[in-house]
Amino acid sequence: MRDFATGSTPALRRCLRSDDRRAPRDTSADDPSARDRARRPRRRRLRCVSCNASITTEAARTEITGAHEHHFVNPHGHDFHIGCFARAPGILPLGAATLHFSWFPGAPWRVGVCRGCRLHLGWAFGVPVEFFGLIVNRLRPGDDDDADDD
Repeated sequence: MRDFATGSTPALRRCLRSDDRRAPRDTSADDPSARDRARRPRRRRLRCVSCNASITTEAARTEITGAHEHHFVNPHGHDFHIGCFARAPGILPLGAATLHFSWFPGAPWRVGVCRGCRLHLGWAFGVPVEFFGLIVNRLRPGDDDDADDD
């Protein structure tokens, strides 16, 4: 099972000049932007397993009906283990939204595909989109902060 646990980015450390004999000191307490970065969840990218396109970040994780991850079976008997995300700029919602067999009562859904290769990666819920349910085993972790497009 993939681990999409979020953590915080380590505080940035500034080292003193190499000719200074004092030990390096952590200056994050002196730098408000470093403190803010330390409090934010990690921005590790989650990417499409097929084409490596950036789909979302761990920082976009959200809880719906009390949990981030859910397991559902669709009317055709297919099992899906999904994670919920507030943002997923790499997802292209397709078709008209429907309430038919919605896994989240009152939330209409549309199929969501990768913008890069069109692989089915999950669903966009709500009109307008309120959150995404993405199939966990169709995402792979990427690097921290390797893009800033969400």
